[in-house]
This record gives sequence, C-alpha cells and structure tokens, in this order.
Amino acid sequence: DSAFDDLYDALVPRLLPYATKRAGDPSRGEDLVQQTFLQMHLARASFRQGADVLSWSFAITTRLAIDGYRRRRNEVLSDDP
Repeated sequence: DSAFDDLYDALVPRLLPYATKRAGDPSRGEDLVQQTFLQMHLARASFRQGADVLSWSFAITTRLAIDGYRRRRNEVLSDDP
C-alpha cells in the first residue's frame, strides 16, 4: 500500500497536466489520471520490474485519451440525423 501511495504521489504532478491537456478539460483530466492508475493496477502483473514507470503511465494515459476522444466522436456522429 505504501509503495502505491509513493508512486501516486510521484506521478500525479506529472500526469495531471498532461492528462488535462489531452482531455481538454480539468475534470476529464482528473478522470483520466484515475483511469490510468486503475489500468496500472489491473496490469501490474505484466509490468516488467526495472522498466520505466513514468513512460508506462504516460503511454497508458495517452491510449486512454485517444480512446475517450474516439468514443466521444462516435457519440456525436451517432447523434447526427
């Protein structure tokens, strides 16, 4: 638990501005950071020890932002008459 707290404290100041810029909104940026940590938690068994956690977290954030953009774009397109 303490290792996760340390990781969270170290990564959030770097991830949040990036996520907010990608999401285009501070609230969505915060959600994106939370989703990133959830994905990191779920994928922790596949993380290679010694790999760069910062790069991994930014890659996850980027993929989640792209997926969110696509989802929103598809929702807008499906709402068009």
